[in-house]
Amino acid sequence: MADKKESKAKKGAFGRFLDDVKENIAEGTKVFQEESTEVLGKIKEKASDAYEAGAEVVESIGGKVQDFTEHQKLQQVLKKMEGQRIEKVREFGEEVIHEYLNTGSVHKRFLTTKKMNGLVEEIKSLDKNMADIKKQLS
Repeated sequence: MADKKESKAKKGAFGRFLDDVKENIAEGTKVFQEESTEVLGKIKEKASDAYEAGAEVVESIGGKVQDFTEHQKLQQVLKKMEGQRIEKVREFGEEVIHEYLNTGSVHKRFLTTKKMNGLVEEIKSLDKNMADIKKQLS
């Protein structure tokens, strides 16, 4: 230990200056390492939070896309049913007008035939199904 004091005394002012610089660099490095570890920990935490938030957004969007897709499918089914209903009503009307033109009247007996009852039942069924789909869409 006495040798160190002697060598320190021999170094002079410039030698002591270099020793102080080395000590300051070592201390600064230690502080920098501690601070960088803390900063990296905060970055990791923020990145984890961002990932979680992103995952929630993706999940939310996925649900909305699925809802939208189901909504579009129901809209297509409804449109198809509306077309079928129009066709059945047209067919019913053609039968009625044909009967009227041939006989001069439309009797209850004609309106209660199997064919006419079948058309009415198909129209009623389409109406019920379309009402159910409209409830789902609203």
